[in-house]
Amino acid sequence: MNEKIKVNVSLSVYNILKKDMELFEFYKQDFKLNKNLFYVTLITNYYELFNEQEKERTHLIKKYLKDNSNMSDSHLNQISIELSKKLGEMKAYDEDEKYDIALSIKPTKASLGAITYIENYLLNNISLSNFYRNLFSSYARLPQDLREQIIFKPAYDKIQQAIKEDKKLFVVSTSNKPSEISPYTLAKSKEELFNYLLCTNDTGKPITFRLSRLKDITILNDQRNIGESKKELLNKMIEMGPQYSITTLNQEPILIKLTDNGIQQFKTSYVNRPEPVKIENNIYTFNCSYSQIHQYFRRFGSNATILQPKELQNRLKQFYKQGFYHYKNLEDKNNIQETT
Repeated sequence: MNEKIKVNVSLSVYNILKKDMELFEFYKQDFKLNKNLFYVTLITNYYELFNEQEKERTHLIKKYLKDNSNMSDSHLNQISIELSKKLGEMKAYDEDEKYDIALSIKPTKASLGAITYIENYLLNNISLSNFYRNLFSSYARLPQDLREQIIFKPAYDKIQQAIKEDKKLFVVSTSNKPSEISPYTLAKSKEELFNYLLCTNDTGKPITFRLSRLKDITILNDQRNIGESKKELLNKMIEMGPQYSITTLNQEPILIKLTDNGIQQFKTSYVNRPEPVKIENNIYTFNCSYSQIHQYFRRFGSNATILQPKELQNRLKQFYKQGFYHYKNLEDKNNIQETT
């Protein structure tokens, strides 16, 4: 049972798996990708849902055949399973691609139960390698936000349980210090890239965590405590972009003047784009997180000018200033080296 599992997948499926390893930060201590940990995590967290999807397809085929034929039940079962298997293989198959990328998967202690169950109960007369190839192909067809929910299923399930039971959580993340929080909801970004836990911390401040960066979660016995005013803020975060925290509903409106090139850039730069509440000539008005504006518009350079608030204008000015002095110092060093 500790023997390595060999699975061949298409290049397109492998590229999605590799991209997810990077996005979801599956790295070893030497910063190389931890491919095996990712593969066994995917298998462990997805095989039950994948099997349910396969059973549902078989059930639908059997129902259709039963309504449109006089086959016996035993024959119906056999034909339904065979057709479902063939359809699953067809969905995983692209005639323009070959299964020429070999994956080598070594079962771990944590994955041994799932892998043993698969081998003993779920194969349904298909080979082990075909089962895993279909599973990986099925996973790769899902949107990225759903793939994140699968890879981090234990954390996702705990968050949903705590919300359902109205409980607080103690969370450890890669980006914040360990903290006690009141979970509000899980929301996906507009681009359907990542899932975010929206919550309030122990001081009542609205904050957000990306699901894949929550490394440990404990459900506490204490009841959640989220006031109505905080819920308004959290709902606004969902509307504007759940990855960006908002601390007040009455912040000064953000006014940005765009050049003609800036307008074209705004139309074509979709990721993390804030939604304007008003557009008048070349002046765009926003009512969202300052962090979202800063992160999005700093790539625009002279094609975007922040008219207000002053705080955000100064933040962007400081960003460009630091970049200027970095290159100025580099230029000065190069000039000194050329003269010596």
